[in-house]
Amino acid sequence: MLSGVSTLDNNGKLTTLEDGGGLRYLRVNLANASGATVTIGATIQQDNGTTTTNAGTLDVSDGASLNLQGGSSFSQSSGGTLGVTADANTATAAGITGGTVSVAGTMDVTTVGTPATGATFAVISGATFSGTFSTVNSATTYTVTYSTSGVTLKH
Repeated sequence: MLSGVSTLDNNGKLTTLEDGGGLRYLRVNLANASGATVTIGATIQQDNGTTTTNAGTLDVSDGASLNLQGGSSFSQSSGGTLGVTADANTATAAGITGGTVSVAGTMDVTTVGTPATGATFAVISGATFSGTFSTVNSATTYTVTYSTSGVTLKH
C-alpha cells in the first residue's frame, strides 16, 4: 500500500509487480510526468478520492487493472499515453475500471492472441468517462467506441 503523502511525483519509472497475492492500494495522488513511465503489473485499487494524472506513459499489463474507487479519478493530458491490453486468449481486457476518467493523447493497444471477428474488449469500463484519444496505435485493427462509461475496442 502506498499512502501518507499528498502527491507522488513520478519523473522516472514506477512499476507494480504481480507477486505474493493480495491487493495493491494506491492511496495518494499520482502525477506521472512527461517522459516518465508507470507500469501497472498487478491489479491496483486506487481509492480515498485520489487522482492519477498522466502526462507520460501509463501501461496496464495483461491480467492487471487500475480500479478507481471511492471518488478516485484518472486524467490523461494530450501528451500522455495509456497502454492497454486486449487478451484474445482469455477474452479479457487490461485497463481502467470505475471512477471518473478523462482522456486525451494516445492509446497504445497490445493484443495477446488472435481475436475473433467481432470480439470486443472494454479497456475502460464502469467509469464516468469523457474525452477521446487523438491517436490509437495497435498492430491489430480495432474500431474504437466511446461511451459515457468508457472505451470499447471491437475487432
